[in-house]
Amino acid sequence: MTTAPVSSSPTAIARMRRILREPRLLALLVAGGVMATVVVFVIGFSTAFYTTSSSDPGNTFTAGTVEVSLSRQGELVDGSNLKPGVTRTGTVSVTNAEHKAKLTLGTSAITNTPSTKTLADVVRVTVRETSPSSVQRYDGLLQDLDNVPLGTFAAGERRSYEIQLDWPAAEDDVSRAGVGTSFSFEWSALSEP
Repeated sequence: MTTAPVSSSPTAIARMRRILREPRLLALLVAGGVMATVVVFVIGFSTAFYTTSSSDPGNTFTAGTVEVSLSRQGELVDGSNLKPGVTRTGTVSVTNAEHKAKLTLGTSAITNTPSTKTLADVVRVTVRETSPSSVQRYDGLLQDLDNVPLGTFAAGERRSYEIQLDWPAAEDDVSRAGVGTSFSFEWSALSEP
């Protein structure tokens, strides 16, 4: 079996000789081959992970200020000489002077004279919002008036309320004669986002 020798065209041979004689052209070809090999190696075998980070200094947080003011201070409803069958009312306006807040109403500092008797389980309290809308917020015993929701107030918002104390006529037990119960209405505001 014999093979024929591979013959090259005289033009291709002339080009190869010229490339070998031109050192700049040869260097360019070699550099291009090396670069192609490096790119293939880096792309094909790289396990590098790229990460970045940044910080945002100077962040400060403060709680919103909540301040509620009442149009009347002191006794809101005259409770002197209250007896069975008597109803007394008082009015007050509440203004949220600062940040948006959720307002509640309760009682605090309930004291009884004598300490063994109380009127808190007899006297009924009704709380009605009268402005800007007309809504009954609470109707129940004085002793159960605790964290009654009055709504969410925007900053600067003002609402008016009527508070009614009622000693039902049917609750005329003579053992309550001379009993005194004192308390404070507790208006509480919780800042809302």
